[in-house]
Amino acid sequence: MRLIPSFLMVIAACALTAPACASLIVNGSFEDGPEVPDRPGYLLRPDADTSITGWVVKAPVAGRDIEIITTYWQPADGLRSLDLNGRNGPGGIAQTFATNPGHQYDVSFMMAGNPSGEKLTTLKVLAAGQAREFTFDASESSRVNMGWVSRLWSFTATESSTELWFHMVFPDSGSQGCALDMVEVLDRGLVPEPAAATLFSLGLTLVAVGCWRRRRIG
Repeated sequence: MRLIPSFLMVIAACALTAPACASLIVNGSFEDGPEVPDRPGYLLRPDADTSITGWVVKAPVAGRDIEIITTYWQPADGLRSLDLNGRNGPGGIAQTFATNPGHQYDVSFMMAGNPSGEKLTTLKVLAAGQAREFTFDASESSRVNMGWVSRLWSFTATESSTELWFHMVFPDSGSQGCALDMVEVLDRGLVPEPAAATLFSLGLTLVAVGCWRRRRIG
């Protein structure tokens, strides 16, 4: 049993699938952006606005908006968060970043709901033609205790750049909606093809068997 070729195969497979640890999102907690007055503690941002560093306001229906929240309620991280429902109905926000086709990306974010609005609020997150909806129950939330929860979603990139888009789904009217904060995206590496995954498992097995045989011979 020759261990070196097997070991090198495993190392190569690990290199292809190795994750990156730094978030690919710029300004994920929305701290960099326009000044927000302490009273009322929020600031409306219109559709297509780019004043939040790294982001563009992108509503599912043209002309709708969002709000930057500071002192109006408790953020999940830092000093700011977003209400994805502005004064003109459900809004959204998007950021485009570099990706590697075939790589899996993990999207994590903190979610809550405006305690002054509907108790159940739903947002959709979209990237690379893939999407998922998330719902938050604000029945026990308050402005000083928002009840933030962590959400996780994964997608597989198909292009060299990908737009990540969050937008409101429900309620589809009014001025209170989903709260969003602390967005992060991590590159988890190539999604193994079935054959590659099999080879990877086989490589690990060969290394383990080789080590076991060497211990017995020694």
